[in-house]
Amino acid sequence: MKMVTPILTILVYFLINNQPIKCNDEEKSSTYSSKKPNFVILYIEHLNEILLDLEGSTDELPNLQKFVNFDGNRFRNVYGEASSASTFASLFTGKPAVNTGIIRGKLLPFTSFPSLASSGGLSTKEPNLASTLKKEGYSTAFYGYWKLGLGPKGINNPLQHGFDTWMGVAYPHNEWCEEQKSVITNQESLLNHPYLKLFYHTSFLWLLLFLFLTMLVWFKVVSVYLYMNLLVYTVSTALAFYILLHLFIVQRSASCVMYRENEIRLQPYDMTNLTLYFTTGASLFLKQVNEPFLMVVNYLKMLPPYVHSPYFSSERTRSPRYYALQELDWSVGYVIEKLEEQDILDDTIVIITGGNSCNWKPTLTDAYQKTSTGFEHVEVKINWDDCFRIPLWIKDIKQTKTSGVQPSEDIDEILPITSLYNTILDAAHVTNINKNNNKSFLKMIRKRDESCPVPKPSFYVDLMTRSALEQFSFTDAKDYNNTDVFSVNMTGLRDQIDEVIMNQSVKTLFHYYNVEKPVMLTFEEGYKIIYYYLDGSKSLRKLSEPIIVDTVPKRFPSNQSELATHLNNILIKSSDMLKAHFQTRQNSNLWSSQFEMPVYPWLLPCHNFPYCRRVWDANDDFRDLFPFGKPRSENLDT
Repeated sequence: MKMVTPILTILVYFLINNQPIKCNDEEKSSTYSSKKPNFVILYIEHLNEILLDLEGSTDELPNLQKFVNFDGNRFRNVYGEASSASTFASLFTGKPAVNTGIIRGKLLPFTSFPSLASSGGLSTKEPNLASTLKKEGYSTAFYGYWKLGLGPKGINNPLQHGFDTWMGVAYPHNEWCEEQKSVITNQESLLNHPYLKLFYHTSFLWLLLFLFLTMLVWFKVVSVYLYMNLLVYTVSTALAFYILLHLFIVQRSASCVMYRENEIRLQPYDMTNLTLYFTTGASLFLKQVNEPFLMVVNYLKMLPPYVHSPYFSSERTRSPRYYALQELDWSVGYVIEKLEEQDILDDTIVIITGGNSCNWKPTLTDAYQKTSTGFEHVEVKINWDDCFRIPLWIKDIKQTKTSGVQPSEDIDEILPITSLYNTILDAAHVTNINKNNNKSFLKMIRKRDESCPVPKPSFYVDLMTRSALEQFSFTDAKDYNNTDVFSVNMTGLRDQIDEVIMNQSVKTLFHYYNVEKPVMLTFEEGYKIIYYYLDGSKSLRKLSEPIIVDTVPKRFPSNQSELATHLNNILIKSSDMLKAHFQTRQNSNLWSSQFEMPVYPWLLPCHNFPYCRRVWDANDDFRDLFPFGKPRSENLDT
């Protein structure tokens, strides 16, 4: 009897993995209508850092807290990219960032476009959520930080990617987007500013070069004619350098531009009011739009300098970050409130996600590494999850009606952010499209619907099968094979199941820190293969041998011989996958980063040249947002 259970478990494995679960359209329509839903995507920069505030707070961020903890699906193992811009590109196109070029390059450390004068940007030839849904009759709008580049003459702005309307910025807020009075009047700040230090150091180098050339003439090493040519070349080069320095550093505020459609509305923008502008645009869109629609709001980064409007301040002094988070939380709640007021919340799928800052936080990892004598158990301070794993919450149509009753349901399966692209299109009933070999996880979201049951992911069945194999020895199988009750050929069964797990039912994620090579592989069943790490100076270093990590405790075989064979098979398969992956990249010529594309001064947007300045003539007191004065003043002053 003790051998029956493992064998039945193995049978269940093959039955589940070879028989698709059917859910006919009549059953689905009983709960989810065929009406196309609306989509609201709230993308929050550096959301991982904000989660730390949510863990210890129950009232300071009530809107985010309610969204995260109730009536939705919380995905705990969604993997994005190493930068926020790259993650957004993957979500928007359904492709890995390395395929679109929106990724850190090999030479320069940029994780976003360094200037509005950059000639790079996401190609308009790339199908994306907005362009695809627009063809299906959707109205589309984008508000906030557009991080996929403008390109020459704005050829890559959101309007060229399928959005009907947009208002926002294409360059993140920083110290250059503030009024510079404090820098100009404060001599100490002026002298110590890092960019002006570069100016001083460069001037000193030019002076040394001039003195060196003069000495060459003095000692008659070079002729006066050659000296004059070298001097003209040096002065011309220095002059060109100073012009570029002035354009891109001293006058960097030229990139601080807010657009409304194709027009410059503010230059430079007042970054303290940006969240209010984005919220106003979203509110007006929701009041006027006809269903169905896609609306994306991309909020500002939650990193210094923290900014907030005067409406979010109090007599009691709190940190700028505190007020910035208060304003963000208010904006999220305001958007949800407008959906309710327009009576469209029940027809809207609301998604909150965001990128991370890839702050390297080494933690101990239980793993194995190959050595000259075999595989050794190691504990290493490597954890790429802080870079690549991103938060994701989804409230489906049915779940928006429960109004904070049921706790959010956790979904632990390993998924790429690119699958969100197909999930949205699946929910919109879009067919006959190129889905980039990504799967939709819509059924995971709707598995509470008993009329359309969803099986456990094959990952859990794989674990169950492995456990059964540990109990069922090959000797027992041989003896049991001679009985009349059941007959099964167990020879190589572990290898067959490994083959199914590693090649058929498993999608491999290739994690890139830059455009060159993946630093880690993640198999959908939970294995990770680490090839690189970041040293103390955050430089990429290659490991002497890859490290194999199993995210599921106590899953490796206990027998040392089987363990070595198992680990070696994983390395061989991962090596084969890498070769095939690189061959695909080679054939597609996917080796360039849009962040490293040339930056041309004449591409800097400018209103009213040479002043490059514009003040929006609209009413900017935002009284429509706050008809009763400051929002939640009782919270701000506590």
